[in-house]
Amino acid sequence: MNADVVVVGASACGSLAARSAVKAGAKTLLLEEDALPGKFHKCSGLYSKRGLQRLGVNYEDCVVHEIKGANVHAGKYSFTVSKRDTVALVLNRQKLDEEIVAEAVDAGAVLKTSERIVKKTARGVASQNNEYSYRYLIGADGVSSSIAHLYNFPPIGNGNIAMCYEAEFDNCNVADSEKVDVFLDSKLFPGFFGWIIPAGERKARIGFGTTKHSAVKNAFEKFFQLPSVKKVKGDVKLREFWHSIPIRVRKKTEVENVLLVGDAAGQTKSTSGGGVVFGGQCAMLAGEIAGRNLQGEKLSYEVEWRKRFGKTLGVHRVVRKAFDALPTALHKLTVFGFDKLFISKVISKFGDMD
Repeated sequence: MNADVVVVGASACGSLAARSAVKAGAKTLLLEEDALPGKFHKCSGLYSKRGLQRLGVNYEDCVVHEIKGANVHAGKYSFTVSKRDTVALVLNRQKLDEEIVAEAVDAGAVLKTSERIVKKTARGVASQNNEYSYRYLIGADGVSSSIAHLYNFPPIGNGNIAMCYEAEFDNCNVADSEKVDVFLDSKLFPGFFGWIIPAGERKARIGFGTTKHSAVKNAFEKFFQLPSVKKVKGDVKLREFWHSIPIRVRKKTEVENVLLVGDAAGQTKSTSGGGVVFGGQCAMLAGEIAGRNLQGEKLSYEVEWRKRFGKTLGVHRVVRKAFDALPTALHKLTVFGFDKLFISKVISKFGDMD
């Protein structure tokens, strides 16, 4: 099967890339390895409201809860960032994925499911059953991207991948349903953090992550025994999942006419692991550039996305590395200082969800 643009991975970023490519005039195929597209709730589903608006997606029907701030904890110390208006939204991620896929298909992309790409061919790529030729190939197939592997892109590296666990509970005792709780502890969650995300109607999404995979068992055993977590956790577990999140951009995301976007490219915020907003914008750019180049322009996806978003993602990376270098005692001192020096009030007034 021939196409101008073949997008591998029909979750949020892949579907945004496909939608953008079609709008740029490219005949576009959107391939998904599973029988149905989407992440099937394997995501915390917390997004900056302002960031979501940049994607141009009809997300309103996917919202399950609104967030106006955060409580940040390190040991017995904490500080609060609180906004008057909603700064973040908790979404039904599967419903969001389905909405973006529908928008891509409505725009003109052709969706094919149960198509897992397993090899390169002389003309393009192939699943177990079909071969696909392309003029541009966009890999949006996650942190373990088969496209990145097949085309020998540089690896992200295990030390730059957070292993995360989350469970959603019902009948929770959430004291402040308008704020998320963030837990900082370099011993318990090296390289990442723990969280409680209110999800409306006495529901909460509770989880943690760490880039030190040998620390996962200890974190799993101790996190849910923290008094503040035990107090909130409900008695009915609705779902649970493990998921890997890249916290570093690949050194290269474009090889000739093969482009990587989203988690496959490592286009996530190193501080929080959030990837839909930045990855989604890069995905839309990839689709647009592919379409424009097919019309005769000569644009570099690598240059363009790094020019627009590279500096911001780089700042997140620097903050992450600096914070990871601090011992837990200094995490506690930092949180204590944010509270006592009224820095949290400055953030509340001038900052955003990040």
